[in-house]
Amino acid sequence: MRLVKLRVGLIAAVAAIGGIMLNQPSAGQGGAEPPEPPKKSTVIMLKTEPDINPKELNHKLKIAVLESNCKCSNHDTLKADPISQGEYEAVERFMTGIRKPAKSADQPRAEIVIRKKPVLILTKPNEKDSMEWAEVEYWSGNKVKEEVKPRGKGKLTPFTTNDYQFELEEGEYPRYYTAKYEGQEKPITEEIGGVRYFSVVLEDFEGKLDDLKATFGRKDIFGENTGLVNVTSQQTFVLADFAADDPGEPGVLVDQQHVLFKAEQRNPATNRRAWICFPLKKDDVEGDKKNGKTIFDKYRGMDAYELPQEIRKTKPIEEKDDAKVGPKSEPRWIELATVKNGNFERSIKIEDAAKLRDEYKDAYYLIVWEFDPDPKREILRNAIGLREKDPKSPMGGKSRRVYVTARKIEGWRDGLTKPSAP
Repeated sequence: MRLVKLRVGLIAAVAAIGGIMLNQPSAGQGGAEPPEPPKKSTVIMLKTEPDINPKELNHKLKIAVLESNCKCSNHDTLKADPISQGEYEAVERFMTGIRKPAKSADQPRAEIVIRKKPVLILTKPNEKDSMEWAEVEYWSGNKVKEEVKPRGKGKLTPFTTNDYQFELEEGEYPRYYTAKYEGQEKPITEEIGGVRYFSVVLEDFEGKLDDLKATFGRKDIFGENTGLVNVTSQQTFVLADFAADDPGEPGVLVDQQHVLFKAEQRNPATNRRAWICFPLKKDDVEGDKKNGKTIFDKYRGMDAYELPQEIRKTKPIEEKDDAKVGPKSEPRWIELATVKNGNFERSIKIEDAAKLRDEYKDAYYLIVWEFDPDPKREILRNAIGLREKDPKSPMGGKSRRVYVTARKIEGWRDGLTKPSAP
């Protein structure tokens, strides 16, 4: 029987992946059964020999779980997914505090990165060099040579100003690469890292990590190169996103009698409402030389806590109030609080659609999402921050954090000529 050569780099036990664990009441009232303890998932990150067979690795992992008397709900479908060396070393650094030395900047560098499919990132030896072609030799012995093509036009394309990306063949793992740069007499040939990296998740894990660790050290399962196993059950990794983009606009529907606003609910537990300021004209949002500061400018200058207070000072139209708009309507803040299919919704009645169409050649509105975890504690109420994309940025960058954003209603004038649906 062929032995799988495997070095298990680390095992990280992470509690309640992707969620929040809440304390539940214990039994004792009314004879209720005690609640089941919250289950955990265990993430295993693997460093293996480069010629390992992934299907064989998956089979050995299933055996290891059974032999260690552990359980996981996804045992039958257990699968090790490829990850990059950078991902592995980033987690290893958190666990051990060890930072691996970087390769010197003047050397060519090859790194496998996992996107929709694995790609090989090839860094130029010098910033001014331009690649002509590259060839990748796989552990299977297959060789694939590609010429550099414009992005989206081939398998070898520019990635950044200093890198190229080579799309790898499915089911193959690269061993060497050769690259030819303009102005160089001979191509560069380098060996690609001699190990592979994987991660596997044991969902609803039950058992002892020490038993699992011992099983990973068994040579009859994993071969001679079992190596080091680091276990931690004391560290919990939490991903917190404080750079959320504008969630986009599910849609605004307009006809002769109603305008229906929809806005995505950011977090069902705490995002209790959204506010729109409507109706607005183009000058209210973009301004002109005569008017100076716009309505949009006024609110854009407020912070997360000032904005909800200021909205309430204007005596807004709340959910319980009737909302209507006509040609003489002034901009008002209007509450969106009814949730349907994950969206806030509010239908506003239109009065005199023809005159409204004449008065508002284009229609705009402002929108604010509000975080309100406890209505009895107003101090916690604040506007949810967004990272609004900057259309003027040539590289598609992002602007500063904002708490209110402006939108144009597409199809406004045409919609006002359409009869309402029966």
